[in-house]
Amino acid sequence: DFLFLDGLPKEYLSYLQAAEDRLAPGAVIVADNAGVFASGGLKNYLEYVRGTPDKFSSRFIESTLEWRDDVMDGLEVTTWLGGSSR
Repeated sequence: DFLFLDGLPKEYLSYLQAAEDRLAPGAVIVADNAGVFASGGLKNYLEYVRGTPDKFSSRFIESTLEWRDDVMDGLEVTTWLGGSSR
């Protein structure tokens, strides 16, 4: 399974939680713009995937914005390990 999150940053956590019951162990979840919104709209999402090691393995991959090489951004790439949702 593969889930790509690219919408309203403050909603990423809701999107992921809605999908958790449908993901197979080993599913890859990619959250776009995890750099520019890390301390704002994605803060709760990032705390959730990074702070729940029994359910997720997560890492940040640094990049730049696709239209601005001078603005740092990145992707949060997470593997769903399984477990009960919420």
